[in-house]
Amino acid sequence: MAQPLDVILMALVDIFGRGWIKVQPVAHRSSAVPCPSRRCLHLPPAFMLVLEEEEEEEERELETKNELVFVQGEPPIVKTIKKHKISSPSEKARTNRSLEDKKPIEQRLKENKSSEDKKSAEEELKKEKDALENGFGGIGVQTFTIHELAMATNNFRNDRLLGLGGFGRVYKGKLDNFNQFVAVKQLNRNGFQGNREFLVEVLMLSLLRHPNLVKLLGYCADGNQRLLVYEYMPLGSLNDHLHDPNSDTERLDWNTRMSIAAGTAKGLQHLHDKANPPVIYRDLKCSNILLGEGYYPKLSDFGLAKLAPMGDDTHVSTRVMGTYGYCAPEYVKTGQLTLKSDVYSFGVVLLEILSGRQAFDNSRAAAEQNLVAWARPLLKDRRAFFNWLIQH
Repeated sequence: MAQPLDVILMALVDIFGRGWIKVQPVAHRSSAVPCPSRRCLHLPPAFMLVLEEEEEEEERELETKNELVFVQGEPPIVKTIKKHKISSPSEKARTNRSLEDKKPIEQRLKENKSSEDKKSAEEELKKEKDALENGFGGIGVQTFTIHELAMATNNFRNDRLLGLGGFGRVYKGKLDNFNQFVAVKQLNRNGFQGNREFLVEVLMLSLLRHPNLVKLLGYCADGNQRLLVYEYMPLGSLNDHLHDPNSDTERLDWNTRMSIAAGTAKGLQHLHDKANPPVIYRDLKCSNILLGEGYYPKLSDFGLAKLAPMGDDTHVSTRVMGTYGYCAPEYVKTGQLTLKSDVYSFGVVLLEILSGRQAFDNSRAAAEQNLVAWARPLLKDRRAFFNWLIQH
């Protein structure tokens, strides 16, 4: 048991023990085939249109400087300051609002785009609907009707509800034609964001196949209904086993924890090193690590995933999204996303697996609420770290 713990401790020291991760250029591995453009994924034209227009929109919106404000005993606060000249009263009003915005990151990450942004989103929503109708040809996943999925979930009854998320609900269902249980994710019908997550998830999971990535079986795009159908993972999420006191799940032994950590690393490695171009997961956390038979881990929920930078680009500039406590600090501060942002999140998951503590727990004393801040002194002393594990 000591050997895998030693390996994990060295990894944690690498991630957290020498200060915050520095943003470095992401170089292609020598064994990888150079990828001059993301068209090497062989995406349908409608998908390409949506992805390219999304990036152009984010480039326009992200001419900002994000600063972290720290208040003792509270989560950090982001202040966003526009760097370009204000050219219209509406832009000026929006900038003034952003200067006054001192909401905690945890709340900001959950908010949708402003009402002014949603007006321009209506036009893009139409384009995305065209992609839904015309862009999935050749992707290789099955289409379902809303009637089929309603029958599978007993009309989405509450006793079939597996969980709630920021983008919708997940139900347990059974497809009689296939004689198998499935997980049906019903996205919120709030238009822009739900549609975008739907597109990205179908794209990523249909093109990226690996034993440690959850398998997408199909989708439904009837009218304004957006649903995703996955393989059913009977043991729930890692979060259920580590942090849910009301759960009937068993306490994980050390060997199982090490196996889950290794499987999670393999899934992340596939996204970073095997996918071409690489994929940034952007939402690695315990609740997104699902467990199958034998506690076999699989990464799920790819709605926030982004294609990694290519060529001379060192990062992807994007709106800050994710879960507070797991987001790399340089990403929160600058909006610059790299593969190392996922590595930071993986380090947080490792700390949770070892300590049983949550990434952020506001029920604890102020100095112990943030898991990384609490663990960093222990990581400087290996003996102290192991002694803490033995005692707890």
